[in-house]
Formats: sequence, C-alpha cells, structure tokens
Amino acid sequence: MLAVRAVKLPGEIALLRAAARMTEAAIEAGMQAARVGVTDKEVAAVVAAAMSAGGGYPRNVTVVGGLDSAFADAFARERPLAPGDLLRFDVGCNYYGYKSDLARTAVMRESTPLQQTRYEALRLGLKAEVDTARAGVTAGEIFEAGLQGITEAGFPSVRRHHLGHAIGMSVYEQPVITPGSTAVLQAGSTFCLETPYYEPGWGGMMCEDTVIVTETGFTLISSMDRSLRILTFRHPGLPSAELNERLVLAGVDVTVRQGNLRIAPHFYNDTGDIDRLLDALPA
Repeated sequence: MLAVRAVKLPGEIALLRAAARMTEAAIEAGMQAARVGVTDKEVAAVVAAAMSAGGGYPRNVTVVGGLDSAFADAFARERPLAPGDLLRFDVGCNYYGYKSDLARTAVMRESTPLQQTRYEALRLGLKAEVDTARAGVTAGEIFEAGLQGITEAGFPSVRRHHLGHAIGMSVYEQPVITPGSTAVLQAGSTFCLETPYYEPGWGGMMCEDTVIVTETGFTLISSMDRSLRILTFRHPGLPSAELNERLVLAGVDVTVRQGNLRIAPHFYNDTGDIDRLLDALPA
C-alpha cells in the first residue's frame, strides 16, 4: 500500500499544493506578527489561526525563538522575543487528509555574521537537494548532494541523520532522505526536502520545501522566499520615506540599512525618544 501511495494522482497533488499554500500564508502571517516583546506563543497562535482560516487543520505549529529554537519539536512558550533572537518556523497542516510540512527561519531586528553564514550554507544545501531531485535518483544521492552543498558553503560541522522525506497522506512517508539509501525516486512522488541545524546553547534554524519529482527534474509546490528574514518594526500603511521624514523632524536619530529604517541603539532605553517616536506615528 505504501508503494501505491508513493506516486500521487493529479487530485492528490492539488490537495498538497493547497495545503502548502495555506501553510506558507500562515508562516508569513506569523512573521508579520513577530516583533520584539511578543512571545513565541503569541506568534504560534497567529500561525495556527491563519491555517485554520485558510481551511486547514493545524497539525504541527513549531514556532520557537531564542535558545528554544535549538530543540526540534519544542512547544512555543510565553517568552518575549528579544533583539537578535532566531525565530524558527516548522509548520504543517492537514487538508482533506493530505499534509504539509514547511520551514523558514527569521531573526529579530538584526542578524549576526555567524547566523547569516550558517543559514546561507543551509539554504545552499537545500538548493543542492532540490536541484538534484528527479526520477531515477536515489534518496542517498539527494542526501549527499545536500550535505555536500552545506559543507562547501563553509559549514562542515553539520551532522544529520536525514535531509527530508516523502509526504502525502502522512507527513513521513517512504522513502526518507537518508545517507546510503538506495530507494529510487519516482516521477509523480512528492517530497519535503530540508536542511535543519540545531545547537543547544546557540539556537536552531532550518529551511524546508516541498517538491514534485518529474522525469527530468522537479516542480516546486512551495514558493516562499528562502532567505533569512530580518524582522524589524514596520508601521502598516505608512511608506518608509514618510516615516523616516516624520522621525527626523521629531528629532529621533534614524539611519537606513538594507532598506530598513533603524533607530539609534540608545532609542530602546530612552523614554524621550520613545515618546518622540510615538508622536511621529499617525494614529
């Protein structure tokens, strides 16, 4: 029966696409809701609500920040997010019996060089996996491509027992992307390919996409940007140029970096600057 389920019918793929779309929308909603001072649990609630609103049944809502992000299946806690925290989303839903499983990572306000370097290596490892996927390739070859991509990008210390799995009516279907696996990928099968990294005391990050295997390559089911998202304050509906002008006129020290408005470091501990910022924003 598992062998029969491995190759998906067009109707099954349509359900998997729908589940992935609502999961991506839920992750995006969570990223929009996340800001310094908001708790992991509050962000997770937004993600779960968005999946429900889209028509899915939340199956897995792993939304964990800071050091908790190092624990693969941790529950969200009532811990306020702080500047520099990693925020890991590993999320999936059930849609008419078919599952989704997608992951992205963000960082609060500003990333460190180490966070950027490690995540870029994981992103390139996932790209190598996806680019290798096609009918006739073994699961072991996919694993080796992903691990080699991570290592060649400058992150040789990564150790993994798997880098993905088939998905359908169950989240984990066969084959799993493990080292040395001789299981051959078939056209019409669907896989979640992933590159997680967990380090207790430092944090965790991952990127995960879903693909349909074809005779000549793959088709992506998921489409969300894979980059490490930097979550900074955004005022809804107010163009950044206008906000910048308001802040400067209000006497708040503002710089622009990578397209984001940044307030001088002392702003966060200066009541006067906070008052001037609030006065500059429209009601």
